[in-house]
Amino acid sequence: MKQSALVFDVYLGDPDQNDGRVVFVMPYEDNYSMIGATNVLIEADPKKAAASEDEVHYLLVPVNRYMTTEIRETDIVWKFSGIRPHYDDDAKSASKVTRNYHLALKTENDSPPILSIFGGKITTDCCLAEEALEKLSPFSPPWDDPGPEKVFCRVAP
Repeated sequence: MKQSALVFDVYLGDPDQNDGRVVFVMPYEDNYSMIGATNVLIEADPKKAAASEDEVHYLLVPVNRYMTTEIRETDIVWKFSGIRPHYDDDAKSASKVTRNYHLALKTENDSPPILSIFGGKITTDCCLAEEALEKLSPFSPPWDDPGPEKVFCRVAP
């Protein structure tokens, strides 16, 4: 999944988005604003990922609908894209693809276990780490010190 964002040299505030899609405007570095983000399934070479004209338009339209300062494409200081892996859950559109992670544990004969991690995002990394350790714990010797209680992972039912 390719994600793109735009950076401007002034802080713009946040648009009041009410169409069900999230477009954010946030302070970035010292004197910039970042508008983001898009989610586009990418089939091409990920090394060549770049924000498309359609993505720029998608981000600028809601911002200009709610901001007092009109932002034009010529105001963009720079734009960037990154590739984020998502778990293939057969979603019909990029906006519906799960942002959750999926853990797959493979054990065969006397070989060491292989834990594969698919998807996820930085806001779930602590929960992911705890679940990964739980899945691998049957294959590890017990810890002498059980460590702190789980305090970081709060998963909604």
